[in-house]
Amino acid sequence: MRSLVRITPPPEVPETIIRREPVERISEVQPPPRLDPVRRPNSGEIGLTPVELLTPTPEIDPGPVGDFVGTIVVIGRETGVPVRAPIVEYPHRALTRGIEGDCEVSFSIDAVGRPFGVSASCTDEIFARSSARAVEQTLFAAPVRNGVPVGQGNLVYPIQYRLED
Repeated sequence: MRSLVRITPPPEVPETIIRREPVERISEVQPPPRLDPVRRPNSGEIGLTPVELLTPTPEIDPGPVGDFVGTIVVIGRETGVPVRAPIVEYPHRALTRGIEGDCEVSFSIDAVGRPFGVSASCTDEIFARSSARAVEQTLFAAPVRNGVPVGQGNLVYPIQYRLED
């Protein structure tokens, strides 16, 4: 099969006249400006001069805060404390039966403050799982000794279950 190709003549381009300005020729070549010669230091000479940088001295009156400047503060905590109180869910079966009770949740915390080894001792066993879960999900601030957080064992967190009228 043959394909037809249409050839169109190029559009007429008007003749462009280019005029050039005459170029000025330089008859003498001028050398570049002369620079002072660089003196290279001998092995015993150093070509650098030290620069003294001055730091500004503040002109601010410290006022009552000035008494605390330079005071060493030692941060310490003897026992782990909860970052926020545990969120305890009242067991539905205890709520419908009108049961109240007390629990003591025993546990340990690591240096980050996460509880482990959680066990609950309650007046009624119906509260044990809810109490243990509440303490397991709580983050504690670990004790700090010499500025370093450390784990702690034998902690007890008391929880009371009370119904209000």
